[in-house]
Amino acid sequence: MLFAVDAITTTMFGIVLWVALPETRPTVPAHDSADGGAVRAILRDHLFLAVCFLTLGFCLIFFQAFVGLPIDMRAHGISTSGFGGLIAINGVLIVVLQPFAGELIRDRSRPLVLALASLAIGVGFGLNAWVGTALGYAGAIPVWTIGEILFAPASTSLVADLAPAHLRGRYQGAFAVVFTAAFAAAPAVGGYIIAHAGARWLWIDCFATGAAVATGFFMLRRLGLGTP
Repeated sequence: MLFAVDAITTTMFGIVLWVALPETRPTVPAHDSADGGAVRAILRDHLFLAVCFLTLGFCLIFFQAFVGLPIDMRAHGISTSGFGGLIAINGVLIVVLQPFAGELIRDRSRPLVLALASLAIGVGFGLNAWVGTALGYAGAIPVWTIGEILFAPASTSLVADLAPAHLRGRYQGAFAVVFTAAFAAAPAVGGYIIAHAGARWLWIDCFATGAAVATGFFMLRRLGLGTP
């Protein structure tokens, strides 16, 4: 039933987009929009590739919410339903705050917002190294949720800024591959660290990775990238 409802709501969302979202892609000569030309343009865009690499690090942290976090919570005696209740904090905050995030960051440097988001997600997951109760996890979840909320609109906006107008869809598609790759890699990375070093080291590594990714985005800001 859960999967059926998910399929129905996703289909409804697609229909709304198809009917209500106007096309903004400009008309270009056919040879400019060929797959080979798009791939070559993306591979030559070193700034875009840097954004993708940093986003991969961010997503490897974020997807531990569905890999390392439930394992760690179970190890501390929190039940499956307890995990569901705690992770619902993330969903509620997104519903309440995400609509305002776009306006909040609209006139701000994209890389600076992404740096702050990366630091927040690193700190939020890093806090799990020193908590082991439901209350402690409940305090950490809003921190990394803020990072998630800021990252989503800022990252896609930055990709749109970087992309040539006629390749915006291809750039966003390539960017989406980063999320898919991180979603596939996160269980292996998180599981390996937990199995060989323990969950605490996973969270410490998440903090270190978040700080490194934040530094990378801040360096892109110094290049003047993504400044409205």
